[in-house]
Amino acid sequence: RITLPVKPEETVFAFLIQGDAVIDAHLISEKTAVLFGAGDSVSIEATPDRELRVVLFSGKALHEPIAWGGPIVMNTREELDLAFSELRNSTFIKEKPVL
Repeated sequence: RITLPVKPEETVFAFLIQGDAVIDAHLISEKTAVLFGAGDSVSIEATPDRELRVVLFSGKALHEPIAWGGPIVMNTREELDLAFSELRNSTFIKEKPVL
């Protein structure tokens, strides 16, 4: 079990990479994201049968609309449709990374 401090004004979520966890008395399955409510700490407890790997994210809330489709998140459905069109046409990535 681990309890970590978080900033109350930030949005906090966790993604369970490996294993199940108990969060706020709820059993959460592997490969699940959990959005935490307001507070100044989060507690995550591994189940006794498996190792648990979790990624915890915390950041300033943007208070923007969200349109989500699989691996792509945009602000509107129209932007999401355009992104998937660009993905199908291999134009989604606009610049090559500099190595």
